[in-house]
Amino acid sequence: MYVVREGKAVRTPVETGHLSGELAEIRKGLSEGDQVVTAGKITLRDGAAVEVLNAPTADAAGAEVDVAHVAAAEAGR
Repeated sequence: MYVVREGKAVRTPVETGHLSGELAEIRKGLSEGDQVVTAGKITLRDGAAVEVLNAPTADAAGAEVDVAHVAAAEAGR
C-alpha cells in the first residue's frame, strides 16, 4: 500500500483483517487522515511524486472517508 506524504508516494506495510469482496479491514499500518493511493499503483515507485486528484469525502454516517486518487507525476509513465 502507498500513502501520500509531502507529495510523494511512501510504501507502507499494513496488516489486514476481514476481507469482503473488494473491501479490506486495515488493522495496522495506517493512521487516521492518511491519504492512500487507489489508482495508478502498478507503475508507482516508493518516493515518486504524486498528485492528489480528489479530496476526502464523508460517508453516509458522516465519518470522513479518504478516497484520494493519485497519479504518478513522473514523465513517461
